[in-house]
Amino acid sequence: MKKGDASKRWSGQDWSEFLLDFEVPTYNSRVFAIGCFARYVTLYSQQVRALNLIRALLATAVIARGKKLAVIGAGASGLTAAAAAAVKGVNVTVMEELEGILEIQQNNRQRWIHPHIFDWP
Repeated sequence: MKKGDASKRWSGQDWSEFLLDFEVPTYNSRVFAIGCFARYVTLYSQQVRALNLIRALLATAVIARGKKLAVIGAGASGLTAAAAAAVKGVNVTVMEELEGILEIQQNNRQRWIHPHIFDWP
Protein backbone atom coordinates (compact mmCIF):
# COMPACT_ATOMS: atom_id res chain seq x y z
CA MET A 1 0.00 0.00 0.00
CA LYS A 2 1.31 3.46 -0.90
CA LYS A 3 1.71 6.17 1.71
CA GLY A 4 -1.39 8.34 1.88
CA ASP A 5 -3.69 5.68 0.43
CA ALA A 6 -6.19 5.85 3.27
CA SER A 7 -9.08 4.56 1.16
CA LYS A 8 -7.46 1.12 0.90
CA ARG A 9 -6.28 1.08 4.50
CA TRP A 10 -9.75 1.85 5.88
CA SER A 11 -12.31 -0.35 4.19
CA GLY A 12 -15.98 -0.18 5.21
CA GLN A 13 -15.84 -2.30 8.35
CA ASP A 14 -12.58 -0.83 9.58
CA TRP A 15 -14.14 2.64 9.94
CA SER A 16 -15.87 1.55 13.18
CA GLU A 17 -12.49 0.76 14.70
CA PHE A 18 -11.10 4.03 13.35
CA LEU A 19 -13.83 5.97 15.19
CA LEU A 20 -12.69 4.59 18.54
CA ASP A 21 -9.69 6.94 18.41
CA PHE A 22 -12.00 9.95 18.10
CA GLU A 23 -14.78 8.92 20.47
CA VAL A 24 -15.26 10.81 23.74
CA PRO A 25 -16.65 8.56 26.49
CA THR A 26 -20.24 9.73 27.06
CA TYR A 27 -23.55 8.19 27.95
CA ASN A 28 -24.53 7.69 24.31
CA SER A 29 -21.19 7.51 22.43
CA ARG A 30 -22.17 10.17 19.89
CA VAL A 31 -19.45 12.69 20.79
CA PHE A 32 -16.23 12.73 18.79
CA ALA A 33 -13.16 14.97 19.17
CA ILE A 34 -10.92 15.76 16.23
CA GLY A 35 -7.69 16.80 17.87
CA CYS A 36 -7.70 16.85 21.65
CA PHE A 37 -4.94 14.28 21.93
CA ALA A 38 -3.35 14.79 18.52
CA ARG A 39 0.37 14.54 18.08
CA TYR A 40 0.50 16.99 15.18
CA VAL A 41 -1.41 20.28 15.21
CA THR A 42 -0.61 21.78 11.82
CA LEU A 43 -3.50 23.15 9.79
CA TYR A 44 -2.96 20.33 7.32
CA SER A 45 -3.09 17.61 10.00
CA GLN A 46 -6.22 19.16 11.50
CA GLN A 47 -7.91 19.14 8.10
CA VAL A 48 -6.88 15.55 7.41
CA ARG A 49 -8.24 14.39 10.79
CA ALA A 50 -11.48 16.29 10.17
CA LEU A 51 -11.98 14.77 6.72
CA ASN A 52 -11.18 11.27 8.00
CA LEU A 53 -13.62 11.65 10.90
CA ILE A 54 -16.46 12.75 8.63
CA ARG A 55 -15.67 9.91 6.20
CA ALA A 56 -15.81 7.42 9.08
CA LEU A 57 -19.05 8.85 10.47
CA LEU A 58 -20.67 8.60 7.03
CA ALA A 59 -19.32 5.10 6.35
CA THR A 60 -20.69 3.80 9.66
CA ALA A 61 -24.03 5.67 9.27
CA VAL A 62 -23.50 7.66 12.46
CA ILE A 63 -24.37 10.65 10.28
CA ALA A 64 -26.21 10.66 6.96
CA ARG A 65 -27.75 12.94 4.34
CA GLY A 66 -30.58 14.95 5.88
CA LYS A 67 -29.53 14.24 9.48
CA LYS A 68 -28.28 16.88 11.93
CA LEU A 69 -24.67 17.38 13.05
CA ALA A 70 -23.35 19.89 15.57
CA VAL A 71 -19.73 20.97 15.20
CA ILE A 72 -18.24 22.69 18.22
CA GLY A 73 -15.48 25.09 17.22
CA ALA A 74 -15.00 27.20 14.11
CA GLY A 75 -11.27 26.69 13.74
CA ALA A 76 -9.54 24.87 10.90
CA SER A 77 -10.65 21.37 11.86
CA GLY A 78 -14.20 22.33 12.82
CA LEU A 79 -14.83 24.24 9.61
CA THR A 80 -13.26 21.48 7.52
CA ALA A 81 -15.47 18.88 9.20
CA ALA A 82 -18.55 21.06 8.77
CA ALA A 83 -17.84 21.66 5.08
CA ALA A 84 -17.15 17.98 4.40
CA ALA A 85 -20.40 16.93 6.08
CA ALA A 86 -22.43 19.67 4.37
CA VAL A 87 -21.17 18.58 0.95
CA LYS A 88 -22.60 15.13 1.71
CA GLY A 89 -26.01 16.61 2.55
CA VAL A 90 -25.74 16.59 6.34
CA ASN A 91 -27.49 19.52 8.07
CA VAL A 92 -24.60 21.13 9.96
CA THR A 93 -24.68 23.71 12.75
CA VAL A 94 -21.33 25.22 13.77
CA MET A 95 -21.03 26.65 17.27
CA GLU A 96 -18.13 28.87 18.29
CA GLU A 97 -17.33 30.40 21.67
CA LEU A 98 -15.48 33.38 20.20
CA GLU A 99 -17.00 36.16 18.13
CA GLY A 100 -16.31 34.83 14.64
CA ILE A 101 -14.95 31.94 12.63
CA LEU A 102 -11.17 31.42 12.66
CA GLU A 103 -11.10 34.14 15.32
CA ILE A 104 -7.59 33.33 16.56
CA GLN A 105 -6.15 33.45 13.07
CA GLN A 106 -8.30 36.29 11.76
CA ASN A 107 -6.22 39.24 12.95
CA ASN A 108 -2.82 37.62 12.58
CA ARG A 109 -0.64 39.41 10.04
CA GLN A 110 2.42 37.16 10.39
CA ARG A 111 1.11 33.93 8.86
CA TRP A 112 -1.27 32.87 6.14
CA ILE A 113 -3.84 30.15 6.69
CA HIS A 114 -2.59 27.43 4.42
CA PRO A 115 -2.64 23.64 4.83
CA HIS A 116 1.09 23.34 4.19
CA ILE A 117 2.30 25.93 6.70
CA PHE A 118 3.60 23.65 9.40
CA ASP A 119 3.69 25.85 12.49
CA TRP A 120 0.75 27.62 14.02
CA PRO A 121 1.04 29.58 17.06
